[in-house]
Amino acid sequence: MLDDVTTMSEIIEKLNIIDHKEKRAMNRKIQRACEAEKITARKSGTSWIMNKKSVEDYLGVKIWKEM
Repeated sequence: MLDDVTTMSEIIEKLNIIDHKEKRAMNRKIQRACEAEKITARKSGTSWIMNKKSVEDYLGVKIWKEM
């Protein structure tokens, strides 16, 4: 169950985003997508817990390798 969920920091780490402005832009983009229900997510305190597949579908990028 926990294998199919992710957090914002994990996404940014996996996409290898280093630039601070790019990190903030990606954060906002994903947060807006979560709020618009384009990404299956739930709010946990101040962070988002997101479904990995819906994140990949939204971004159009394969982030996690199949095991």
